[in-house]
Amino acid sequence: MYGGLGANFEAGAKHVSGYAAFGYAPAAKAGTVTIKESFNYQLGVRYSFNVGSQYIFPRIGLGFGWITNYYDHRIMSAPYDQTVDGLSLHTGVQVYSGEGFIFSFDLGMGSKIAITNANSHPHFYSFYIRPCVGVGYDIARLFYKRDNSTIKNKEINPFE
Repeated sequence: MYGGLGANFEAGAKHVSGYAAFGYAPAAKAGTVTIKESFNYQLGVRYSFNVGSQYIFPRIGLGFGWITNYYDHRIMSAPYDQTVDGLSLHTGVQVYSGEGFIFSFDLGMGSKIAITNANSHPHFYSFYIRPCVGVGYDIARLFYKRDNSTIKNKEINPFE
């Protein structure tokens, strides 16, 4: 969902957000076949669940764009499109640190029934799943001011 090795930009309100990802998938070997490099994108929406934590947010999402580059040995030397685009579903968790860093752990899922140009992708998977890991920063923190008037080490009275 990050377009391979890439960047993800997300904006939202409350529990719903939209995202755009742009990335690069380097060339790879599958036996004697070279899967070509590609520049990729994905656009989508996410819903984050409130589980009573300010740091952990489970989420689900739906995106359209790059799913993977692939090769199947049954293709042999027949011409086909190595880059697969289509709809993908993802589920995972986003974890926020107190310093503004964001860590995302998701599973991206696709299927041959939800890809574009299915006839140019012979033997693509009935069900495809890939782990997606992201590290980011909450840039909104750069635009709002903190209240520095509070005393950081103020004694807490449990009887108040």
